[in-house]
Amino acid sequence: TAKHRAQLKLPLMSSRHFQGPSGTPLMQKYGCLSQTQNLNLIVPVSRDVDPAFLSCMRMAAADPEMLSRLETRGWFDTWPRTLPIDQRNEQSAAQLAVELLQKVLE
Repeated sequence: TAKHRAQLKLPLMSSRHFQGPSGTPLMQKYGCLSQTQNLNLIVPVSRDVDPAFLSCMRMAAADPEMLSRLETRGWFDTWPRTLPIDQRNEQSAAQLAVELLQKVLE
């Protein structure tokens, strides 16, 4: 569309940084995963990174049990804008994003 440059389907389940399928229900609940277990990334015309993409990467890199605790503590209340979980999670989320985008762009 005129508002988007591209829509990519990122193969999240094949990533070595993904914390595993036990986090899948929450990721589906918040729209991070499609029914085919891909992460849908819409690249906007602006140069801003989609906040939902950042939040989904944080979720994918987090321990599934931690996600449940974060949900009860209100971490998702401002979805799709979320705060970093911790420095280790931010690093893992960034590595995951790079890995997934490289696969699609190759």
